[in-house]
Amino acid sequence: MDNREQTSPAQGENTRGYTVDELLAQMEPQYQAYKNTMRQCIAGLTEHAARLAAQGQEEQLPTFRRLLTDMAEFWGLAEDDTPKGYREMVEQIGSTFDQAVSAARDSGGAPELSAQTKTDILNGLRLYAEEMMDCGGLERWIAECDALSSELQRDWRMEASSPQPLQAGMEMSKSDFWELIAGAKKECGQNMGSSINWLTSQLIARGPQQTQDFTHIMDGYMSLSYQYGLWTAASLMCENGCSDDGFIDFRAWLIAQGEEVYMAALADPDSLADVEAYGGCQFEELLYTGNETMKHLTSKDAYENTDPDAYKALVAELKKGITYGEGVDYPYEWDEVEEYLPRLCEKYLEPCAVEFHLKSHHTIWFSDCPDIQKAREGGPPQRNGPQTDIKMEGM
Repeated sequence: MDNREQTSPAQGENTRGYTVDELLAQMEPQYQAYKNTMRQCIAGLTEHAARLAAQGQEEQLPTFRRLLTDMAEFWGLAEDDTPKGYREMVEQIGSTFDQAVSAARDSGGAPELSAQTKTDILNGLRLYAEEMMDCGGLERWIAECDALSSELQRDWRMEASSPQPLQAGMEMSKSDFWELIAGAKKECGQNMGSSINWLTSQLIARGPQQTQDFTHIMDGYMSLSYQYGLWTAASLMCENGCSDDGFIDFRAWLIAQGEEVYMAALADPDSLADVEAYGGCQFEELLYTGNETMKHLTSKDAYENTDPDAYKALVAELKKGITYGEGVDYPYEWDEVEEYLPRLCEKYLEPCAVEFHLKSHHTIWFSDCPDIQKAREGGPPQRNGPQTDIKMEGM
């Protein structure tokens, strides 16, 4: 289930720096997920305060009111990112809090908190304390959050961070997975950052089990697309070739194109000539969406409670839906690539590029890599039709 293969049989480097805007775009989905957690926590604490007011237990209410506004300011929950916007946000949160408490006090009753609301409160308090710890110098407020969280757990007889063990493939089917991928494509097009935001919000709504399932299905399709023929195609489509890390990100990009494109590429990588390339044909962020959302929902890694046997069974089930094309497991060199990928070569290679590489003794693969030597034994296979059972070293 490790997405990063350890060998590097292809020669492309694909290493580059990232601009500030690119780094911020990568951080945005997680930041938005955190802000959503805090909004849910603030709403939950407001409900809890109203219930205390209805019971005549008002000594903690001023602390709660201050804590809510502090949280909102710390996380920048104002829609208008200006001093005026923040003042209005604090006033709105305070007003909502006061109205809820007043209504509960007057009526003498308030509804029970749901289990989800209690979880939202504890998740928000934990996240708030963790982020303040990273900032440093805020020990008093951290202690306050920790004390409140412990008190609430005692009152609610809840144990912190005790999710039930999760198993691979329990709730989300592969059809559900592809529907989510298609939904992101439909809603966001080629905007990768928006796609991550959309998927994150969908997974949060579906909950921890389906988020874990999404993560493992994603990993399964990543592993099943580790094929040298597809890697050869990626070397043509990606600028400056395609290293091992580059091929990981390429496969994530391929999955983001949807089920039809993914399946067609494994049957015939040359079919990618019909697909519009964008984003450098790399989508690293998609690899981490499921696991990062899982951490947001449960504070646990998606892999901590996974049954390895269940995961293997899941991958075997996913593989049943794939038809591998003849020769997709073969690492093609420059003297072979035009026959295997004629349309991609025409689309992505300059005229005489193959001849230049051959005369310059350039290679697509590291010829001294044992895995490549083994895969190239006997030369390229004849493409007489699809096959269904392909094994590659390094999967």
